[in-house]
Amino acid sequence: MLYATSEGQAGLIGQSLAEALEIIIGLPSWRDRLKFSGSGDLEVMRTTAAHLGRDELRDETEISAARVRLTSALGMKLGSVPALLARLHAAVSVTAPDFVLTVRTGDEYESLFGPWLPNLNPAWR
Repeated sequence: MLYATSEGQAGLIGQSLAEALEIIIGLPSWRDRLKFSGSGDLEVMRTTAAHLGRDELRDETEISAARVRLTSALGMKLGSVPALLARLHAAVSVTAPDFVLTVRTGDEYESLFGPWLPNLNPAWR
């Protein structure tokens, strides 16, 4: 499944709709995990995931219950956060060269991997 932003980034987020939904549900801040990935470094993504996990527990107290209800309704079983993060990283990593999205002018969308590091977020220092 290819995901494209209105800001000009695109990439695979799963090999199927079911895989993409598992990542979206299991990693609610999945876009931020990519944005603060140090251009696709899995270790940086793990650090970002730890920060976001704490933020979600603190700020979005209902998210765990909602995740359980949603996966139950869809008949899904979520993998662990580390496993989902690794799958997301792997999917985005294989986007190029076969799945690069282009516009009519031939310009290519940028990778979903952002260049930022977690220490650039003042709340995570």
